[in-house]
Amino acid sequence: MSRSRIILFSMVFFLPLGAQAAKLDFNLSDEAFLIRYAPDANRGMQLDYGLLHQEDEIYIGSLGLHLVDNAATESAPVQVGLGGRLQLIDTEGPSGGAISVGAWGRYSFPGANRFAIAGNVYFAPDVTSFGDVENFLEYGVRGEYEVLRNGSLYLGYRKIEADFDVVDNADLDKGLHFGMQFTF
Repeated sequence: MSRSRIILFSMVFFLPLGAQAAKLDFNLSDEAFLIRYAPDANRGMQLDYGLLHQEDEIYIGSLGLHLVDNAATESAPVQVGLGGRLQLIDTEGPSGGAISVGAWGRYSFPGANRFAIAGNVYFAPDVTSFGDVENFLEYGVRGEYEVLRNGSLYLGYRKIEADFDVVDNADLDKGLHFGMQFTF
């Protein structure tokens, strides 16, 4: 799979999608950059589009679909998204993709609602992987601080790995990252 296809696939979805609320999230580490766009959930369904570039010539484009709701009370909001993502992976060697299932969650602390913790996990077994990919795993956690009403800063940890036909346990990205999320 060519890098240009993954980049094109990912960037087409970043085009303006009308006058609706949305989130733009980007983060970076010393080895990787990720950008993710998510239009506001419509009737509880939310799409997200992302592109990760890692300095070892690794590109991961993603398209996600989640059912999103508040899983707690208004005084202690826990926002949860259940669903999955189509991941398109291109490396200097093996390439392919996976349809991963997973979830993300975000908890805002009562009484200190500018602080939140968030996390995510996605997994794709061999049966939902294609090309050179045999399975896929992504997980992460982050601590957030709302600097502005529509802008947050965060520090997080992420690990993305895959098994390929020719390589087992390939780390596609791992480590700390710093990011910003904007709601508009």
